[in-house]
Amino acid sequence: MAMEKSASELAEIRDIDPSPDALEPPSAPLQSNKNSSSWRIDWLVPTQMVGLLVIGTLLAVGHHLFYSSLAGHPIGKISQQWATRYGTAFTFLVKASLISAISTAYIQHIWVMFRKKPMSIGTLDATFSATTDPFSFLNLEMLNRVKIGTVLALLIWTIPLAMVVPPSTLFVIPVVMPEVLNLPVKTPNFTVAETFVELSVVEFLTPDDRGGVNKRGVNERGVSYDGPRPQLSNLATVTTIGGDVVSIESPAPNASYTLQFFGPWMQCYTANSTTINILNSTMRSTLDYTAVLNKQEQLLVGWLNFDNGIQIQGVLCELFNTSYTVHFNFTNTVQTVNLLNRTIVNSTAISTSSVLYTNNIVDPVNTTELDSSTSPALQTFSYLGMLDAFTNVIGGNLSHIAGYVVTSSVLQTKLAFGPDLYPIFSAGRSILYPNLTVQAGLEEMWFNFTISLFGVNANVTTFNETTTITSNLVHNVFQYNARDLLLAYFISVFFASFAVLVGIRAVFINHVSYAANFSSILRTTRNPSLDNIVRNTTSTGLDKECNCMGVKPLAKSLRGTQLKFGIVDGLGHAAFDVVEEGRDGVQEIRGRTECPGNMHE
Repeated sequence: MAMEKSASELAEIRDIDPSPDALEPPSAPLQSNKNSSSWRIDWLVPTQMVGLLVIGTLLAVGHHLFYSSLAGHPIGKISQQWATRYGTAFTFLVKASLISAISTAYIQHIWVMFRKKPMSIGTLDATFSATTDPFSFLNLEMLNRVKIGTVLALLIWTIPLAMVVPPSTLFVIPVVMPEVLNLPVKTPNFTVAETFVELSVVEFLTPDDRGGVNKRGVNERGVSYDGPRPQLSNLATVTTIGGDVVSIESPAPNASYTLQFFGPWMQCYTANSTTINILNSTMRSTLDYTAVLNKQEQLLVGWLNFDNGIQIQGVLCELFNTSYTVHFNFTNTVQTVNLLNRTIVNSTAISTSSVLYTNNIVDPVNTTELDSSTSPALQTFSYLGMLDAFTNVIGGNLSHIAGYVVTSSVLQTKLAFGPDLYPIFSAGRSILYPNLTVQAGLEEMWFNFTISLFGVNANVTTFNETTTITSNLVHNVFQYNARDLLLAYFISVFFASFAVLVGIRAVFINHVSYAANFSSILRTTRNPSLDNIVRNTTSTGLDKECNCMGVKPLAKSLRGTQLKFGIVDGLGHAAFDVVEEGRDGVQEIRGRTECPGNMHE
């Protein structure tokens, strides 16, 4: 079994070992000659460090600009998956650039420490492998002697942790974004009266049938208004009793738009003395409520009031052709209709005979075949049909006298829960609408009825009117947390800049650039004494032939051997050499030391 030798004995091997395997040193120290070359700084390594730092910084800025260009925009030309992939690529390139810059600086710095301080072979191993082997940080000698180098090595390990943040700073959130569209919306066409009311063709055989004289002396034909169609009456019942507008088809998802159109408006007035007298004669002290159309197509509504004894109160309502300005809003499944403005076009209330005289008509009536001059009359037919359908719901009589007479559906409407009709029919009821008088309630219910003609089940002829629509669509929009990305990159670039400054300083101290590759180790270990200590040190069980295989782990007897890099006495060139207590044959490299050229000359 080979015996371990002391460091002093190993140092003497170079001079006393007579074996043929021992490497013979030169007979005399090599001196500088005309072929020697002066050490100089190669700017490749400093340029590499600074260049990688600049590239990493520019890539970080590019990552920020890329994410900023996506922020606030909906997913479209680029998908979320590809945006994340591009961001991950940016992060990888930034990390690779910064870590390469730090690694290069780390190599330059550790060579400064190799020249200044002797270190054990185990510490040299740990220093060289600290950037790839985390267990190297368990070497206390390295932590003590290569402090700044340890910091740089730790940066190489920790900067990838900061790189976890940037890719996740871009994410997607649902955002409601308005989109302006020009789309057609359905508007009731009141001139196509046959979809609102029942029409029939009548023929006048004598001039007197018209209540006057047929000056032309020929038979005439006409269109007769015969009342509202069933679908119009059903719509009036649904909206009046339901107390709201029926469902309207939205032209686009979550749309809102303002529409101007012409239609009938019910204007109600507080009954004057003449109207009260008419109502008094109608109610005859036996009715509590009555609503009826007179011959002028006016709606008269009367009811009893008990505030100051028993009094009759009433309203008179008329129809006017009116310009509506209405705002429609559809949010998910909720629709909202608001009246913005209404302007009465004709101050004369709508009232006409029930016949339109025209010879150009056949049965069944198709108003689209009539001359455009008939449109006002046909529109009036539609308005009167709406009035009749509305009156069929709220019209009739109510009385709690003589068997409780009920011929009106008004108690099923909101009016029954208002302050006017509540005192009369309060059994089991409460005032749900304290501000809804009969006058206001009738106008509100008429508005709901009119707007319901836009509904999907109105079954009336409509025409398309193009209008500007704002569609509030939910888009998946990129959201960018710039602060987190910039903070992560700033910290990384800051410490990388510190490392590059350390590396540049090391280059100027060394006056040369170093690497940790095989050729660097080869050129800095040209020393016979190193071969001797390896061959004469107890080998490991896996490397029995003088440690020549370089296996891991390193033999304990070799691990503690101290080496230093410098000009070796007796060799005349720079190399690692053994350093022992009381004997240091390595001169520190200072300044621009000249090395021998061709040692064989």
